Amino acid sequence: MINRRTTRFYLLSFLKHDLKSSVTVFFVALPLCLGISLASGAPLYSGLIAGITGGLIVTLFSKSQLSVSGPAAGLTAICAAAIERTGSVQLLFDAVMIAGACQFLLGILRLGGFTHLIPSAVIKGMLAAIGLILVFKQIPLLIGYSKADFWRQEFFNILTMDHIYSHLESIYMNTSSGAILIALIAFILLFIWKKYASPRWPFIPASFVVVLSGAFLAAAFANGIPEFSLSSSQFVHMPENLISEFRIPSLASFADPAVLKTGLVICFVATLETLLSIEAVDKLDPYNRISPQNRELMAQGTGNLVSGLLGGLPITAVIVRSSANVEAGGRTRQSAFLHGVWLLLLSVFAVSILNRI
Repeated sequence: MINRRTTRFYLLSFLKHDLKSSVTVFFVALPLCLGISLASGAPLYSGLIAGITGGLIVTLFSKSQLSVSGPAAGLTAICAAAIERTGSVQLLFDAVMIAGACQFLLGILRLGGFTHLIPSAVIKGMLAAIGLILVFKQIPLLIGYSKADFWRQEFFNILTMDHIYSHLESIYMNTSSGAILIALIAFILLFIWKKYASPRWPFIPASFVVVLSGAFLAAAFANGIPEFSLSSSQFVHMPENLISEFRIPSLASFADPAVLKTGLVICFVATLETLLSIEAVDKLDPYNRISPQNRELMAQGTGNLVSGLLGGLPITAVIVRSSANVEAGGRTRQSAFLHGVWLLLLSVFAVSILNRI
């Protein structure tokens, strides 16, 4: 009788808390996985692979009950620069594997407390700089600019008064009125949802609502208002078969100085962001549980090894998804694990839906 009551209690607790919060985290993670891939200049499937790995692999090895791992905005600038410097996204994936191995080694050597030696001003400055880079990288997409090098070719020449009218005309001719309209509606909807709807339906994140509305608007423009329709390059393009994108890394690339350097930089930044995130999440935990830092580094290292091997972006514990997990009522690691399951199912069985975003 006692065992039956105990099982029923844990089942009801799971349905009421972890299952519900896993859906909320999934809604938050989906647009972030795609957006971070886009900002990094990597294939969109790389962000989903990282999100799935963060949910399924990291959660199995981590002892943090509430943190959620996946691709991090703090690494977008590093990934974009690495792809440009090495000339290959495959070399970025190799660097992610190197970063994972280094993180695992840091955990074994019990060096997880090194973040306490870094001044907070340095961390805040780094995060602020990354935020500015993210904003600037999204402005061309905001106006639907269809050519490369918006800042270096067009905007810089306008600032320096170099053939200003021809460059203004080029910007005008290569922008999309449909993209601008969708962006304006998205900003308005984001403000309204956060201010009025979120208190009533806190389990539905504003970011997911905005992505869903953007997809519906794009479909409506294509079918009813052709002058506002988007080009195919402005939609998500996911391969029908993710397994076909997997590849075996070349051992020769691990000796490349550029790949080694990128791996060490990713290791440092990802470790820093992970340890700071789990420290913040522990403060939000209503049960005051403490996550072991060195065990977390080993879990993150394993996750990055798998993510890089499968063609995914680097992984960290992410405060946005973790705080959403706490606010949605998550209690255990089951919530983070299930959000990875939902991402996996969507990537395997609903690619056609993703390609409408």
